[in-house]
Amino acid sequence: KGRRARNAVACAKRNQLRAGLGAPAITAGETMEDPLFLHREAFETVTRSDGKTVKAFRAPHRIQRVESNPGEPSPRKAGDHLTPAGANLPLSGVRVLDMGIITAGAGTGALLADMGAEVLKIESDTYPDPFRKWPGFGEDSPLFKFNNRNKNGLAINLKTEAGKKEFLRLVASADVVMENFRRGVLDRMGFSLDVLREANPNIVLASISAQGLDGPGCNAPTYGTTLEASSGFAMLTCYEDRHPYTTARLINYPDQTVCMYASATIALAILAARENNCALHVDVSQRDVAAYNLADVIEMVSAGVPDDVDAIRTACADNEIEGMFRSKDDQWVAVAVDSLAMLKGAAELGGIDSEQALAEWVKQHSSAEVETILRANGIGVATELGGGEMKELDIVKEMQVFGYSASGTLVKGFPFTLGKTAMKIWREAPKVGEDNAKYLSADMLAQG
Repeated sequence: KGRRARNAVACAKRNQLRAGLGAPAITAGETMEDPLFLHREAFETVTRSDGKTVKAFRAPHRIQRVESNPGEPSPRKAGDHLTPAGANLPLSGVRVLDMGIITAGAGTGALLADMGAEVLKIESDTYPDPFRKWPGFGEDSPLFKFNNRNKNGLAINLKTEAGKKEFLRLVASADVVMENFRRGVLDRMGFSLDVLREANPNIVLASISAQGLDGPGCNAPTYGTTLEASSGFAMLTCYEDRHPYTTARLINYPDQTVCMYASATIALAILAARENNCALHVDVSQRDVAAYNLADVIEMVSAGVPDDVDAIRTACADNEIEGMFRSKDDQWVAVAVDSLAMLKGAAELGGIDSEQALAEWVKQHSSAEVETILRANGIGVATELGGGEMKELDIVKEMQVFGYSASGTLVKGFPFTLGKTAMKIWREAPKVGEDNAKYLSADMLAQG
């Protein structure tokens, strides 16, 4: 009873914090009692092969609505909406109306474009993507260029009747409308799923939001930092002082990971809408995606592992030693040792028998020497690299982790590669309205 009372108080405090721009750092165990996760039915009870009953985190998307259509599905021809990237990419022929901004939305659109979709980025002169002028950068910041390459740029004022009419004309020829506005904004603009279906019975509406479309506190203001805190992520990313750490603006983990999950979900939704002759509204939550990455930890805690970072790290550890060590040339070196026997049996290591002894040994050698000796003895090792060093590695170049735009500007590459057809960056991120003449009607162009 005492624990339930404490949890009730904690949940009330969390909801109060979410009314402003903040969120407490919760543990993996607390996620299972969180009101919003419970509302979204984020967990299911499963029985493992060892007979133990545990909590498993469900997939972090929801099919908000499915609307079946009578008659035949909308016709699609193989040559529709081809991008200059060619016809051999998985999403060639697909058209996406991208209303996404910052990273969560715009980055998802970029991955869809990388996979061959014709992505039309919808902005207006009065409300461009905020990443264009991000604090600390100039016009069209690198962050904007990363997340909007390979797209076409349209300027449509969706607050006007003419703009609304033109947008729905584009919906009729599209496969997906993708947005990451605050909840309710799209409906207030007049573009509910019902309205979109009137223009295109097989449309996919993909809503990428911070915390989902409904539930307690879902519409509270958030940043990546607050989502890391409220998903259980921050409590596990800490140092010896156990102070929760967030990746914040340097990485913004929830924004980066949701792009990969949402783009895959949207690709599958396109297939489902075509094959089942229906319209779909897909709900992808950034917070759910962040917590989904902790699914194994949540299962451990539900199975009885104490809900604290030390116990969780011990339960997760597959190696006797795993950590970062400072070398003689002042480099951080990551080392993972399966068993102390591997260290004791290596003549070059002088019979190291503890993590402290290993740390002292690393201090006496350069990072290159540490890598050479440990690898020769089958021990996992790598020197920490910065982005500038990483992009020069042959394996990183081969996997296209970094890329170059048409003008030679360094931009974000691809998180995956295709087996048969190479993805490529074929054009720069567009200016606002750069492609109006190509896509908008004569009436719309005449109205400016």
